[in-house]
Amino acid sequence: MEFTDIDEIGILDPILPKDSILAQSMNWISDSPSTNPRTVWFLKPSGFNRQLPPMMKSRLVPMDFNKHRAWCDTGPFQALLLRQGMPPLEDRGFAWLKTYSAFGQMVLTTTWDTWNVWKWVPKRGAAKRALMICHHCGVLPDLRRQLTFLGIRGEFVWLCDGKPPTGDAWESTLGEFDSSIPLLKGPIGASPDVIAHIKEKYDMVITSHCARYPLHFIETGLPLFHINSTRFGNEIVTRADEFADLCARITGAIESGQLTVIHNNLAEKWYFEQYIGCSKKFPVVPSLCLQALKFRIEDTKKKILIWDTRFHITDETGSKTLRDIAGAIRADSTSQLSNDNGAYLDDDMLDEYRAVVHVPYNISTMSCFEQAAANVPMWIPSPKFMEQILADPLEHSELSWFCFNKELRSKAERPDQVWDSEVVHEFVSRADFTGFRNVLFFDSLEDLAERIETADYETVIKESFLFQTRKKLDILTALDGIF
Repeated sequence: MEFTDIDEIGILDPILPKDSILAQSMNWISDSPSTNPRTVWFLKPSGFNRQLPPMMKSRLVPMDFNKHRAWCDTGPFQALLLRQGMPPLEDRGFAWLKTYSAFGQMVLTTTWDTWNVWKWVPKRGAAKRALMICHHCGVLPDLRRQLTFLGIRGEFVWLCDGKPPTGDAWESTLGEFDSSIPLLKGPIGASPDVIAHIKEKYDMVITSHCARYPLHFIETGLPLFHINSTRFGNEIVTRADEFADLCARITGAIESGQLTVIHNNLAEKWYFEQYIGCSKKFPVVPSLCLQALKFRIEDTKKKILIWDTRFHITDETGSKTLRDIAGAIRADSTSQLSNDNGAYLDDDMLDEYRAVVHVPYNISTMSCFEQAAANVPMWIPSPKFMEQILADPLEHSELSWFCFNKELRSKAERPDQVWDSEVVHEFVSRADFTGFRNVLFFDSLEDLAERIETADYETVIKESFLFQTRKKLDILTALDGIF
């Protein structure tokens, strides 16, 4: 396959033993550029049991019949392969062909072997190119997928801080920006070579998380877009003079018309508007995080998983609530699984679990977004219970950097009064997970233990699927208005 302008291909019709499409798909995936990893999803052939390496396992996605049928209904897709001689796409009864027609259409463009290739053609015409750069490997890769349907081709540079690449993440090769440290702590700005490279290759720059990041690229003169997802960037809010300077620079970039902010959730918008002194208001557009690999349409009727990526349970430190949950229910934990495997967990590991128990360390976490998009049932403390947990200095919280620096907790002059119960209430009342349809709330450990085995997970999954389908259209509509 020589499809260099797309990152994802779906195979709609069954694959036959004589077909070479899977071998060709693996070659196409292996040739992925680091900034645009590729995926191929398909209906799993009978007897398919191929063992795939971790990175390929994330990209070559076999689906059982029910999951494949439901996933085909989510649309739109960058490219679809339909077997020659089978009904054309317009006769397949997909409602999304009409639903998303305001943004573009699927067009029969070419053939490959015994397959017809249908590709998404945006109404915007010639694609614009966006540099997408951040230390986080979730928010921008997700946005990149959505912008494809609007005629914007994003290239994601992951500032990996030396960590092994996982999922959509590869190490950065963008000049001095080889990690997040120069962006977060270095002088604001970029070298002339980096500025020239960006101006020559891209039409815009998109950043996420720390609001300091887009300021480095002002000299490009390009439109800057920032996904406001973790306030102003951790410890910088502990230094009053630098914090004031940062707020003034952000305000100036906004007032000049160069910087556009997209709030990832209501809490980030609320916090941002307290410190940025400009009259312009920006919308809230949540992440979608819809992936074929993690998609679910029915109850697995399997085990329960406790989400513990910070290893509180195995290390017996940090969140007492998580450790108490581990003692109250029968469940595996991600921390124990990671220790047992000695490595990152496979991206498809959620298939082995019926539901996931979370005690979110923040009011917005990508794991919750991803599991909501996948329709995985999640147990989360009720807002009242969550407030009790996050307001407790002995619990693990990342509402601000102060949870990591004990000396700063008692300083009254800090901008982010995280341990104030009223502030915690303001954050939790705007938390992402309170609006998800795959969430079941528990008021106490006893409440969780009593209900977790008997909940109607089938209904939760079906309602989540409908909600996420509507959400996808809402998000694309909002992004179309912004970009």
